Amino acid sequence: RIDKKKLVRHHEKCKDAKPCKCPPKKEYPMEEERKWKIFAGGFFSSHPNWANPGFGLGFGMQFKAVDFLYLGASLAAFRGRRIEIDDLNALYTSWPVSLYVKASFGGVVHWGMVLGAELAWTQLDVLMERLNSVKTVKKANPVVFASVFLGVDIGKSIRLALEVGPAVFLRKQKYSYTTLDGPELVLNMQTLSVEAALKLFVEIY
Repeated sequence: RIDKKKLVRHHEKCKDAKPCKCPPKKEYPMEEERKWKIFAGGFFSSHPNWANPGFGLGFGMQFKAVDFLYLGASLAAFRGRRIEIDDLNALYTSWPVSLYVKASFGGVVHWGMVLGAELAWTQLDVLMERLNSVKTVKKANPVVFASVFLGVDIGKSIRLALEVGPAVFLRKQKYSYTTLDGPELVLNMQTLSVEAALKLFVEIY
């Protein structure tokens, strides 16, 4: 049985009670997307030819222009490739500077394509032991390249990606020296080469 008098007194107490002062809800701002990335990694090139491939290190930066499109630049330095022919020793080195556009799709695992152009600064140092002389030839070779890549997120703002593709060297370079028996070929650079790189990306801004 419900006591009506007690119920009325209970409602009156509730009317006189002070409202509860709850702390205001915290508003967490949305984290802004970072559009700038830097990267570094190892590079491989079959240039100048498959008998003397190149291995090097490089670094660069890229900017997210739109949802899936990136603009980037990189610089690499390849170790010298030694070429020995009879009494002649040659050392070939290169420093390519690249600009590229990259289309990237996917989430934690991502893939896409890279199109770009580069200017490869090359140097050939030729030591002719018989003549005890050294000759240095420096040239710039324009290059266009394309590659596909596959990458994976390994941290909150860290990505690892492998790129592989062809490159076309627009300037054909052929080095030779003249002897009493006629011209001797030192180095004949191939026009088409295979390029690869393993890059570690870090978002910075």
